[in-house]
Amino acid sequence: VHAGAVANDGPAMDSVLPLLKDKVAYLSGGRDRQGGPIIMFPARGSLERARPDDLRELIAYLASVPSEEAGRRGFTAVVDMRGSKWEGVKLLLRTLQDALPGRVHAALIIKPDNFWQKQKTNFGSSKFEFETALVSVDGLARVVDLAQLTSELDGSLDYRHEEWLEMRGAAERLAGRARHLLSRLEELQEMLARKDSPGELERARQLASEHARLKRTVLAAPVEALEQETRRLVARVRSGDAQAFPRCNPDLQALGPWLAGLTERLHTTRQHLHQVWHVRKLKLDQCFQLRLFEQDADKMFDWIEHNKELFLKSCTEMGSGHQHASELHTQHSHFAMNSMNAYVNINRIVSVAGRLAEGGHYAAQQLRQTAERLQREWKGFTAAIDERSLLLSMSVRFHLRGEQFQANVDGWCKACGEGALPSDIHSLEAAILRHQGLSDEIGQAYAEVSREGKSLLEKLQRPLSPGSAESLTASANYSGAVQLILDCVHEALHKHRQLEALCTLRKLRLHQRLQLLVFKQDVRQVLEWIDTHGETFLSKHTGVGKSLHRARALQKRHADFEQVAQNTYVNAEKLLEAAEALAQSGECDPEEVYCAAHALEERVQDFVRRVGQRKLLLDMSVSFHNRVSELWGWLEEVQHDDALEEAGESGDAEAVQELLSDWRRRQHSTLEAIASVAREGDDLIQQLRSVFKTGGGAPHASSLAHLQAVRRQLEEATASMEDFFDERGVRLQLLLRFRSFEREATEVMSSLSVWHEEIERRSTEFSTEDPTEAERRLRFHSDKSLGLNNLALDLLAQGQGLMQCMLEEQAAGLEVVCEGDVDMCVRVQELLQCVQERRLQLEGSADLHRQRLEQCLQLCQLQDEVKQVLSWIRNGESMLNASLLSACSLEEAESLQREHEHFQVAIEQTHQSALRVQQRAAALLGAGHYATDAVRSCAEMVAQHWQRLLLRVEDRLKLVTASVAFYKTSQQVCSVLDSLEQEYKREDDWCGGSDKLGPGAENDHVEPIIHKHLEQKEAFLKACTLARRNAEVFLKCIHRNSVTQPGFLSPARGPEQQVKVILGELLQRENRVLHHWTVRKRRLEQCQQYVLFERSAKQVLSWIHDTGEFYLSTHSCTGQTPDESRALLQEHDSFSSSAKRVCVRVKLLLGLAESFLAKGHAHAVDFRQWVTAVDKRYRDFSCRAHKHRAALEAALGLPPQPEPANQSLRPESGPACLTGPEVKLRDASHELNEEKRKSARRKEFIMAELLQTEKAYVRDLHQCIE
Repeated sequence: VHAGAVANDGPAMDSVLPLLKDKVAYLSGGRDRQGGPIIMFPARGSLERARPDDLRELIAYLASVPSEEAGRRGFTAVVDMRGSKWEGVKLLLRTLQDALPGRVHAALIIKPDNFWQKQKTNFGSSKFEFETALVSVDGLARVVDLAQLTSELDGSLDYRHEEWLEMRGAAERLAGRARHLLSRLEELQEMLARKDSPGELERARQLASEHARLKRTVLAAPVEALEQETRRLVARVRSGDAQAFPRCNPDLQALGPWLAGLTERLHTTRQHLHQVWHVRKLKLDQCFQLRLFEQDADKMFDWIEHNKELFLKSCTEMGSGHQHASELHTQHSHFAMNSMNAYVNINRIVSVAGRLAEGGHYAAQQLRQTAERLQREWKGFTAAIDERSLLLSMSVRFHLRGEQFQANVDGWCKACGEGALPSDIHSLEAAILRHQGLSDEIGQAYAEVSREGKSLLEKLQRPLSPGSAESLTASANYSGAVQLILDCVHEALHKHRQLEALCTLRKLRLHQRLQLLVFKQDVRQVLEWIDTHGETFLSKHTGVGKSLHRARALQKRHADFEQVAQNTYVNAEKLLEAAEALAQSGECDPEEVYCAAHALEERVQDFVRRVGQRKLLLDMSVSFHNRVSELWGWLEEVQHDDALEEAGESGDAEAVQELLSDWRRRQHSTLEAIASVAREGDDLIQQLRSVFKTGGGAPHASSLAHLQAVRRQLEEATASMEDFFDERGVRLQLLLRFRSFEREATEVMSSLSVWHEEIERRSTEFSTEDPTEAERRLRFHSDKSLGLNNLALDLLAQGQGLMQCMLEEQAAGLEVVCEGDVDMCVRVQELLQCVQERRLQLEGSADLHRQRLEQCLQLCQLQDEVKQVLSWIRNGESMLNASLLSACSLEEAESLQREHEHFQVAIEQTHQSALRVQQRAAALLGAGHYATDAVRSCAEMVAQHWQRLLLRVEDRLKLVTASVAFYKTSQQVCSVLDSLEQEYKREDDWCGGSDKLGPGAENDHVEPIIHKHLEQKEAFLKACTLARRNAEVFLKCIHRNSVTQPGFLSPARGPEQQVKVILGELLQRENRVLHHWTVRKRRLEQCQQYVLFERSAKQVLSWIHDTGEFYLSTHSCTGQTPDESRALLQEHDSFSSSAKRVCVRVKLLLGLAESFLAKGHAHAVDFRQWVTAVDKRYRDFSCRAHKHRAALEAALGLPPQPEPANQSLRPESGPACLTGPEVKLRDASHELNEEKRKSARRKEFIMAELLQTEKAYVRDLHQCIE
């Protein structure tokens, strides 16, 4: 509700209570037609007595009472002005506007009692932002509903001011108490929200006690009492029927939700305070638990540190023997058992930290870190204890193994040195087994000592890893223990090496004796096998076979025998190697070993040689019989194979050539194969004889006879195959010549046809781009036609020779046919006729095409000349483009003009060449050229480009002429403007001294100067306009050249930019000259005004001196008689009529002077002097004239009658006649304002001139662009 916000932020009721009691203003609860609240200002005298600040505070308070929704709709003020003055109402309206800016949309003022006040009210109400209206009490009902007005304004709304004040005051006092309590609760809440944590255990216990006492303070807050009072006040507001005052007042009804909101905030704040208290209590409890945990953890850290010190005192001792190491291990076991008793406490502390962290402790991370640190310390300590236990266990085992090894060394040495060796194989093998078992026992014992020592040394000498660098034993020094262990290991190693040497020697002697016995036994077995099986097989198998099948069977049987004999060979090789080793061992007799080995080697080598000879003989027999069988089959296939010849007759020349080459290769390979088989048979016969000769017997008779018979068959086959291949070769050669002629004839006819078609195609396609190409094509056509004709004639001669050769072979009985059993001679004759017909056809078409090519060459030459002429024209255009530099000055423009004159002379030669091209084209057209359009196009192209060049030359001439004209004009105009600017800046005194023409002259001497000044303006403006027109012409030429010549000039560096710069400078100079011209013209006009004013003043003073003073000096007496006096009075009246005209003139002078001085004048001081002189002189004259008239009237006895104001001769009686102070200016502020107006008018005039000039310049630019 808005009332709550107002009660917190707006003014309180106590500050405006006196004004509310006086009922200066009040809220009746009424609403306007928009639903906005109505503020009533009754007709009381206290409104005028209220101070503006108090009234503003009262209005602000009343505006804060309605709800926020009603306040957004705007307020309506009803001011009862009856019996009040406008000053009070005006103050009230101004205060309304200041206090509620933009929130008041209407002020209804009940009409005052008199009409004058009403008019004044209407006049003043237009100054306010909101709407003001003067209404009567009756008219108020048409604006506001009567049900929303009180009885004071004839309304029906019930309003009781005292009761409203009482309820509103009670509500605000109750709200104040509630706000005070709310602020107290919020302070407690802020205090509880502070996150300070005690750093000690006792401080945490103290804060927990204080926090418990704070809860009782929160529970004692009087929230329920305030809620009861709120309910009673709300019940009072809502009591009565619907028409009762509190029930019908919406502002009072808004108090209920407002107070209820405050009560709800109290409950909410107290509830939130309870929650914050519980959160704080939980935090304090957790803090107490944290400090208690830290105390226990610190105790355990101290215990661990103390035990570490005890541990480190003896951690490097490993024992000097088995007994010492066992004692150290027992002591360490007792220490480890005692240390492990503390694990219960550490485990309890760690579990407490885990339960607190899992329970949502605010320092869960700190608890986990402390617990992890404690675990790390404990793990490091236990790891050091475990490591010490392991090292001592390893030390005990090592010393035990070492002492056992040392005790057994003597027995092992005695066992390895036993006496003589056995003489039989079985006894030697048993002795070897016993010795091997002893060696294994010694090695195993030493390996155990060495393994235990190395393990212990590795543990003691291990390098520090990144994880073990911070361990408890990382800095322990085991050098003494390591040295002791190394000494034990080295001693065991020395003993083991001695035992190993004895064992090795014994083992070597046993094995060498065994090897000698085994060697003799194996040699006897090998020799027995060779005598029993090998010699029997060789003597039984001597033949090589009469057929391929028999030869392969003998070869297979011999291979099986070799596989069996291979084992014997391997055994013999092993025996020889063993004999060498036995002879060098020294345990056996070397001569005996070498003799047995030599006999074995000779016998085995002889047997292997004989087996190899037999195998070679069988391999040659199998190969010979195999190749003979394949050769007979191949010869039969060659003699009955006609597919090769048929393929040659139906194929082309390449196929026939390939077949001929293949046939010759086949002939060579066949004869070579027969010869190779014959040589292989001779080698087999020779090998068979040599084998039996070395063996001491005769060769196998049947095998030798069979081989000789096969050799004779091979010689007969060689002669028959030579005749067969020669006959077939001749036929293939004739066929090859025919196929070659046929292919050449086909190619020649195809070439003739293709060239004929090419001639037909080229006769319609002529390229006239390059005369060299046309000449080359003509030469190519002649060469090509001649070459094809010669080729056809050579082919015809070759065909005649082929026919003659075929006829000779047919006469010899050789049948010469091609595919389809067609006679080759008939086929050759047909081809010759076809070639002759094609040759004659091509010769006719080639002559016609040569004529067309000659015309094409002429056209190409014409086009070449056209290209040359066009190149010269383009060179001319390039010269134009190259010479079009930015003419930024008159000298450059004149230089370009001279260059253009030289260029016109240079292009005259190009004109002559263009005329020659036109004449040659006309000659070709007259000769009936085939490409009339191309010739005509060449002539037209030259004419077109030449015409375009002429147009560009003319545009260039215009551009150069326009640039010269513009730069000349601009320089002259700038020079004239500079001189005029210097002249106008010069200070001249055109009115110094006095009027040069005298006071009686009709004209003054300044007027001719002004006329001349005006003529000068017209002259230099015309010059500037001429410069702009020349610039316009120049820019048009530039634009035309830029359109006709792309890339003419860069916009940023071309003459357009320079023209714009010159025009800009010209415009600036023109504006400066116009400014100085205007200043000079104003000074001339002021001088003319002063001269005219001075002349008029002098005329007035001259009249006063010559006429007035003369009249007064000659009429000083009043007359001796009444008639004379009356005559003098009548004369004075006639004189006064002329004096009146002078008076009018004086008034005009003074008025002009005032207007000049008001506008600001250069001769203001002189004007003031002349005004003072004329005014003083005329005043004196007027006073004397008035006194003279009064004397005349007194002489006549007439009463003095004052002269009417409009007929008085005194200047001060007229409104136009100025006194001395009036001649001067009104005051300093008036003078300053007049000076500002004068400066503003001067600036407006100059800006008008500048705008007019700029508009003309922009219009000229648009015309140039178009």
